[in-house]
Amino acid sequence: MHPQVRSVGSPCLPLQARLAIDADTAAFALRIPKIMKSLELLVEQIILSSRSLKKK
Repeated sequence: MHPQVRSVGSPCLPLQARLAIDADTAAFALRIPKIMKSLELLVEQIILSSRSLKKK
C-alpha cells in the first residue's frame, strides 16, 4: 500500500517525516567537509587580506 493512499491521521506519517529529515541530515552531513574546506579557504583569504592591509 502506498503511503499516499493512507489517511492523514496515519501513524506512518511521523516515520515518513523522520525519514525525510534523516535524508536531509545525511545530505547535509555529506556536504560538511566541502563547507569546512570553503570556510578554511575563506578564513585564509581574510587573514591574508588583513595582513596586506596592515602592511600598507
